[in-house]
Amino acid sequence: MKIFGQRYPVLFIFSAILFNTDQLIAMEPFRFTQVLDIALASDSNLGGAEQNANILSDRFVSIDARLSMPAELAFNKAFFWELAASHRAYELTKKLNRSELSAAIIYRWQDRFSYRAPWYQVLLNGQWWDVAEDQRDSYVYTLQAMANARLTTKISWVLGWEYKQRDSDASVFDTEQNRLFLNIDYRLRGGPTFYGGGSYIDGHSLTTVQSVLCNGQEVTANYDFNVDIDAVGLDQAFSEDYCGIWISFRLPSDTYTSTLGVNYPLGHNTALDFSWLYVDVTAQGIQYQRQIIQMNFIK
Repeated sequence: MKIFGQRYPVLFIFSAILFNTDQLIAMEPFRFTQVLDIALASDSNLGGAEQNANILSDRFVSIDARLSMPAELAFNKAFFWELAASHRAYELTKKLNRSELSAAIIYRWQDRFSYRAPWYQVLLNGQWWDVAEDQRDSYVYTLQAMANARLTTKISWVLGWEYKQRDSDASVFDTEQNRLFLNIDYRLRGGPTFYGGGSYIDGHSLTTVQSVLCNGQEVTANYDFNVDIDAVGLDQAFSEDYCGIWISFRLPSDTYTSTLGVNYPLGHNTALDFSWLYVDVTAQGIQYQRQIIQMNFIK
């Protein structure tokens, strides 16, 4: 069941930011932080396919710029509002290139003051995706609640829940997901931070397969998951960037992810981050895996 009305929250978030700007800034001197994130990555299964004949891998580069403006309400609570712009470009699948604009409101607080006392956070985010292939243009809305705290001077944890809704120009790419996640960081003093985590996602997944081969012959494979699909449609991006005709399916599924990574500081506000993401998706009649290896330069 969709929480957000179509294409409403983005306007709501921008309006809320503008409405509250004068009040929040009046609470303390205006200040902001900015982050620039440049990434290089490889995706082993871009279309989420099970059969080898349908599996396509690709590499991409992305650049993400964020502006965050805090307003402290007290020593243990604060509002943040964040604006971001990003672009992702693929090496082979050009029709998946996309630009994004997003706005978010974040409320963060701590119930009691102690070294191990958790911080709590609620986030509402709205994104607009402008994809090279118009049928994938989307509005993406995220509602998230999480807690994080220290276990020791070196170890900290994050536990949270997230709801994500995507409304696209083509209904097959409309998705809803609920995610539970846990992450643990291990930080060496003056050195790198090692991290790992896992999540469970209940909701839609997408899989893209070839229905007509490059020689014009129709695929005769019997896709068992046809009986359980929520939606199906021509995938114009894959059909234009690769030979043959490709179709996408939306399926209810159970997804498990695992992440391992290391963040190595290069200076006071600069770091290199290396991560590996493993995704395992199971739906009726289909199971596939996906791996994303990524390097980020963060400043």
